[in-house]
Amino acid sequence: MENKAEFVEKYSKPLLIAANIEVIDAVYEKQGYEEIVRITFLGGGTHVKNVSCDSLIALSRDVLEGL
Repeated sequence: MENKAEFVEKYSKPLLIAANIEVIDAVYEKQGYEEIVRITFLGGGTHVKNVSCDSLIALSRDVLEGL
């Protein structure tokens, strides 16, 4: 079974921070049946990405899309 929380913490978050796009945090959250990644920016703004039913590679694509 895939551990999305661990994947986001170990791989997605460092990538987003290293990309120099003012991201300071990325956290996986499960809210009922919905799975999201909450991205926090330097200025305090947040962006929520829906990653429900995603494989880890699909999660990566969804998190990066539109940033």
